Amino acid sequence: MAWLWPLLLSCLFACNGAIVESEPAAEPTPLWEPPEHAPAEPHRYEECPEGSCAREQPAYLFSGEFYEAAVDLRVPGRGLDFVWARRYRSRFGANTAMGAGWDHSYDVSVELLDEGQAALVDDGNNRPARFERQADGTYAARGYHRVLRVVDGHASMEFADSGAWDFHPFDGSARAGKLVAISDRNGNTITLDHDDAGRLVGIVDTLGREYAVEYDAHGYIAAVADFSGRVIRYVHDEAGDLVEVVYPPIVGTSTGNDFPQGTRVRYTYSGHKLRTITDERGNTYLRNTYSGSEDPGDLEYGRLIEQAWGEPDDVIGIRYRRPVLGDPAGTRVVAIVNDRVGAVSEHFFDGHNRRIAERVYTGFADPDRPTTATENRPRGQLRVEEPDYYETTWAYNADHRVIERVTPRGDRTEYLYQGDVEPDAPAWLRGNLLEIRQHGAASADACDHPLVVTRYEVDPRFGNEHGGREFVTRVVDLLGLELHMAYDERGNRVEASASWAGSSESWDYDAFGQVVRHVHAEDEHGARQIDERTYANGYLHEEIIDATGIAATITTVHDERGNVIERTDPRGYTTFYEYNSRDRLIRETRPPVAGAVAYSDNIYDAAMNVVRIDYANLDEHGAPRSNGMISVHYEYDALGEEIREREELLDGRELVREFELTANGDIGMFRNGAAVSGQVPGDTIRYVWDERGLLFREIRAQGSGDELVVQHDYDANGDELRTIVDVGGTPRAHEVELDCQRRSTRAIDPMGNETRSTFDRAGKRLSTSRWGELVDVEGGANNRLLARADFVYDQHGRHVQTRDAHFDPHTGDPIHDGMRVTSHALDPRGRPIQRDDARGAVTMIRFDTAGRRIGSELDDGSSEQLVLDPGGLVLAETSTLARTDGGVASMTIEQYEYDALGRERATTFAGATTRADFDSLDFAVTGTDARDNRRGQQLG
Repeated sequence: MAWLWPLLLSCLFACNGAIVESEPAAEPTPLWEPPEHAPAEPHRYEECPEGSCAREQPAYLFSGEFYEAAVDLRVPGRGLDFVWARRYRSRFGANTAMGAGWDHSYDVSVELLDEGQAALVDDGNNRPARFERQADGTYAARGYHRVLRVVDGHASMEFADSGAWDFHPFDGSARAGKLVAISDRNGNTITLDHDDAGRLVGIVDTLGREYAVEYDAHGYIAAVADFSGRVIRYVHDEAGDLVEVVYPPIVGTSTGNDFPQGTRVRYTYSGHKLRTITDERGNTYLRNTYSGSEDPGDLEYGRLIEQAWGEPDDVIGIRYRRPVLGDPAGTRVVAIVNDRVGAVSEHFFDGHNRRIAERVYTGFADPDRPTTATENRPRGQLRVEEPDYYETTWAYNADHRVIERVTPRGDRTEYLYQGDVEPDAPAWLRGNLLEIRQHGAASADACDHPLVVTRYEVDPRFGNEHGGREFVTRVVDLLGLELHMAYDERGNRVEASASWAGSSESWDYDAFGQVVRHVHAEDEHGARQIDERTYANGYLHEEIIDATGIAATITTVHDERGNVIERTDPRGYTTFYEYNSRDRLIRETRPPVAGAVAYSDNIYDAAMNVVRIDYANLDEHGAPRSNGMISVHYEYDALGEEIREREELLDGRELVREFELTANGDIGMFRNGAAVSGQVPGDTIRYVWDERGLLFREIRAQGSGDELVVQHDYDANGDELRTIVDVGGTPRAHEVELDCQRRSTRAIDPMGNETRSTFDRAGKRLSTSRWGELVDVEGGANNRLLARADFVYDQHGRHVQTRDAHFDPHTGDPIHDGMRVTSHALDPRGRPIQRDDARGAVTMIRFDTAGRRIGSELDDGSSEQLVLDPGGLVLAETSTLARTDGGVASMTIEQYEYDALGRERATTFAGATTRADFDSLDFAVTGTDARDNRRGQQLG
């Protein structure tokens, strides 16, 4: 398919394949982003797992639209989680029941347009999409690998993985076109209920648990309640803006870390444009400033131009411009960003709002002034040899998938999708990745293998969205090694085999798509490890490892919200967990030791940051010490980044560490305990970051007589090439050379000694050699070969042999046969089962049916045998040492005992036992040696 790449790259903006669609207008309105993963899609939503989504940019830079996303409630389910999420848009967000500019994850609907020639689909992520009617009567849209069908007035959306949305029939009621069911490919279903006014009032998740949605007198959502009694409340002002979110009260915790009034996030607006966000601690951590232009024809009209993160003066400035000569082809708008430390970047977008180039400038601008195309440009490069900017470019196909990425160094990665080679392929198949081609940079040092190709085949019954790589039936790497997979009718992987393995492994599933049995590949004896799982109330209950052998069982118990509250390990010991109403772990209670139970408590602030961890301080007998609790305290800045840590010590003192952050949130200074206390003021590390956010310098003990400076230099891609260590004004450099595939082929230390490496085309190291002087002095003029190792791989690409050259470094003459060879034999599961060392000794390695190493035998009769408990702890080790003179072999046996926490408390060797007693903090504080002498230390 190599012929296809020039064609694809030549028609990036002209080739549209078979899907009927409308071309973007000269200035598309609204300015939608390419499709993203909406929380209500029928596959697990992994984004924003802890609430607020990570913010990479201050806005959609192509449109200047500020957006905010948060997950207020997530309850793990079977197949699909319940995810109540919100999303705000400052320019094009609709006025929904969630508020002006806001939408919620289950506000999904479809509306027919133009007498059925098109359909508008709202995905609950505040990003409606227009689907065009196709020749076969279905509806499709570029970038969406799914198909909308309308049959007898009933609409359903079929996703690439065979999951589905079902909508209420178009019956003229207020419910018409509203989402009524979300089903994943295994039939796990979330159902939604709307009242006669078309309002969402109830949701039932995949485990039959109910959620209620309540409204205020103006029709805005006032509360969402779950089955366990938790209620999230929403407050709107008279303008319809969402001004406050009140999270459920936290009461009745064993730690007393309660918030009986709940916690609150507050928003302010001006003209429905979100201005500030104040977190649960009362910190106004985000402030927006929008353009004051009132001219809709002005490029900055309605756009975000400043955003402060954290402190009010930590401002990110954004300015916009039209394309000019010299911009990448296809550019429609450029956003210029000056971040909180004055680092400047330019972002180029095409007519589909796709980022086609990014330039990261060297030097810094004034962070307190906006940067435009002509004003406040960056200057004062940290490294004078660097270019003005580093540029990364992207190219796309008609489905908005990246098909080419070129790095600043010139490395190029190409992606080929099914829609590129089959223009008439159904929408759900067009997003299947078929090939990745990686081209090394022509500007880099030459290498023998500048092109790396990996090919994929995908089950024709299923497809992928959002860049997923599921349902792959065959993978072929550049060495021709293959991996094969097979799937059942629901898309669950049931078999996998590799060209290097002697057999395949398989999986069985229950009716809900949960794994109930995993049969591993055969070992060298033809035996298979079989793992089994059972479920209770939709959650994993038992995991039985090697069910037909040792049957090591892990048992878990979940609460009604899916939190693990008990875990029993294979040895039969149980740990208990307690959570608050925000599903944060507040107490972990460990198995009892010496009749006493130790626990640790997590204490949170209103924003659910851990501000203290309390550890029960019990002695080896389980009795509380005088300071019955040892605590570690944490402090945070306005953005929730840790800035201080106080650790209580057993003798009553405190160890304090401080982290001073830059305006960009990078660590700028670390002060260790001795520096904070004033005992050793120089016990610090200062960090300086370059324009690309890469570490430039580490300055240890700054200002003292022991100051040490380490400077890091990089290539265009950000790979480290040089480290300069300066002690007392004497710099010493460590340098690295990279080949066209970014592999280290040569490393030079400050004395001029070298390590050279070669690689095969798959990136596996073939050889390593060390060069230096016999009497080391600075410089490498008299370097000679000191050592060399070659690495051999089997036909499956697995390392099986190391060949160390054996020679006299003075003369280069070989010693004996000139080679010391160590070989390995691997079983079908890739485990080492035989080792042949350089002396010719052969060691056989044995594993039990659970894949755990249980012993080894040498060809001279020596051996090692291990006895393991169900949890994998060594109970006994028997060593047999053969005699070279033919005499009777010697045997030793060492036995071990453990407490409930897996800590080694007794070792018996040659009839003598050494014992240790542990406190609740895992210190071995007392014990007896082999002569029964008592030893220990007094703590607390």
